[in-house]
Amino acid sequence: GIDVSLPRPVSADQLYVRLAALLAPGDRDAPGSMITRGMAAEASPAARGRILVVDDNPVNQLVALRMLEKMGHVVDVADNGVVALERVAGNHYDAVLMDCQMPAMDGFEATREIRFREGGDWHTPIIAMTAGAMRGDEEKCLEAGMDAYLSKPITADSLARVMGRWTMLGARSHPGPQVLQVEDGLLDTTLISGLRDLGAEEFRNLIQLFLSDGAERVAALRSAEADGDGPAIGNIAHSLRGSAATFGARALAQLCAELQEQASSGELAERTTLIDSVD
Repeated sequence: GIDVSLPRPVSADQLYVRLAALLAPGDRDAPGSMITRGMAAEASPAARGRILVVDDNPVNQLVALRMLEKMGHVVDVADNGVVALERVAGNHYDAVLMDCQMPAMDGFEATREIRFREGGDWHTPIIAMTAGAMRGDEEKCLEAGMDAYLSKPITADSLARVMGRWTMLGARSHPGPQVLQVEDGLLDTTLISGLRDLGAEEFRNLIQLFLSDGAERVAALRSAEADGDGPAIGNIAHSLRGSAATFGARALAQLCAELQEQASSGELAERTTLIDSVD
């Protein structure tokens, strides 16, 4: 059934309030609802391993971390490609979840460097994560040396499927990239329901992080707008888009996607209108 409705046009404040209400712990949080049947079926004991999550967005990073931990994996994190290289150099990982767009060093460059250092003697499975499936993304992932392709927002079931496959197949498998996406809509209640399975305490932590991080990024958008800094606006919109998509806030994610496209167009009036909508 439908949990909540929103009149169009949707403001960011309305969306945040409704989303917070959906994510708030309630009767649906039973003590035993810590992991979904899909997660348990896909992440068998044999498939569990040590995973590195590489993402500069703290919201997306924490969501992936908690989902993987619920599946029984041991998880390390890195917030850019440079840190990821340090982690990989000092540890053995059964798989790496690699965001594609990050500061300092993006996921493509980090993957190329990992493959260069492996030299063909070892192959760590690297699964790409990206905020949207764009034309040419699969080719870019393959060319960089990535093994699979996971489109954000990431769900527990889709993550369990791809992790179960790669942690069991091991280091020598090279099938083509897998593309997992979700349908368009205003709010993705399936994603929200899946996040609730992480437990009430984790929900509180995640929603607080989402709201505080989102407020900081909107403030940064305003600052970049005042400076006329199109590239900065695009980078901030990309990160905010990822957070919104992770929480199933499709309307906000779409606004951020449009803002990201306009960031380099020089259309200041349109950028200002979109930033007003996000705020």
